Amino acid sequence: MRLFRLAWRNVFRHRRRTVITFVAISVGLAYMILMDSFMGGFELYSMRNFVDMEAGHLKVHAEGYRDDDNDLPIEIAIENPGQVMAAMGSKLGHKNLTARTWFPAELTDGTDQLPIIGIGIDTATDERVFKYRQSVTRGRFLKDRLDILVGQNLAKDMDIDTGSYVTVLARTRTGSWNAYDFTVVGLLGTSDMFLDMNSVVMQLETADELLLMDGAVTEIAVRLNGMADAAPAQKRFQAAGFPGLEAWTWREMGELIFQMTGTKRAGGFILTFVVIVIAAVGIINTMLMAVMERTREIGTMRALGFGSGSVVSLFLWEGALIGIFGSVLGAALGVGGAVFLDFLAFDMTDMLFGFESMLPMRLILHTEVDWMFVLRAMVLGIGVSLLATLLPARRAARVQPAEALRHV
Repeated sequence: MRLFRLAWRNVFRHRRRTVITFVAISVGLAYMILMDSFMGGFELYSMRNFVDMEAGHLKVHAEGYRDDDNDLPIEIAIENPGQVMAAMGSKLGHKNLTARTWFPAELTDGTDQLPIIGIGIDTATDERVFKYRQSVTRGRFLKDRLDILVGQNLAKDMDIDTGSYVTVLARTRTGSWNAYDFTVVGLLGTSDMFLDMNSVVMQLETADELLLMDGAVTEIAVRLNGMADAAPAQKRFQAAGFPGLEAWTWREMGELIFQMTGTKRAGGFILTFVVIVIAAVGIINTMLMAVMERTREIGTMRALGFGSGSVVSLFLWEGALIGIFGSVLGAALGVGGAVFLDFLAFDMTDMLFGFESMLPMRLILHTEVDWMFVLRAMVLGIGVSLLATLLPARRAARVQPAEALRHV
């Protein structure tokens, strides 16, 4: 307790220097917490948006479809989706299912023509799994056979709006070309940049006629109680025995997207590590200066019976106090900043310069505070402070009383 009181007094003896030191720690920790909160929020919201707009929790495809899914092969299809969904309901208890067909196509308004992705949806069951109906930002949802929804960014690129007439050209399942004329009845703003920039949505029956699918679909999507239920549901599907079919979880389907998120998180931690190292160097410099300035004081303490261990403990207490103050301030700044940024929800999508089409969401600055990470960051701040104090403390312990008392 005596050493703690001495350490407390010494820490606040040079207030300006102490404040500068623990501010350096707090800035490093605040940046670390902000970075983790931003990446955690980005990952969480991108996962939710990917599930709500593209993947569902579980998808069933015909075997081999995923090997070539970038080309959206309509030749590899589920031939009897109604029977499969009925069996999934009876064997696995799935209630929220819908059938869809994704296909490559061309969209033209008579002037411009762009490659797009067509999506045929069952309007009776689609909203059990996906949130397209709620994502119509202009116009209305699909009702008639030749209605079509167009991604709002795609519509902007082609200068079309609700009420416009467009033609969709697609290669059929037999290899021939087919074209249907549609009326744009709504614009989709899904917050999934890939869909908003590339997709058109039509009724499944219309897509079936356009592509000559004869009732087949490219996928059956399932919504479960939560994201964590996907892997167990996949295992139950495999065990139930559906020959010629395979199930994929949302995480498997979004693997590349979430790898990109992990890479960004790793890059952020590298920058954070640099900031922490700078803070540690500042602590070392501060403590070395304290040792030099207090050489006579340390010599007096040694002469009065303080052993080298006590001197080391004194400096470690000082480092710990600086670390505690810096960690508490850093945690407060980091959490406060994360909450404030989440409240602002600043849209950074336009700053991506063309990379937005790779994202399953608009890059809105949402944050998600991980309180365990905040606790670990505070422990790290105190630990770094103690480690940075160790070298100056050992140097102070080697001071000899006679030489120290002669120090000017």
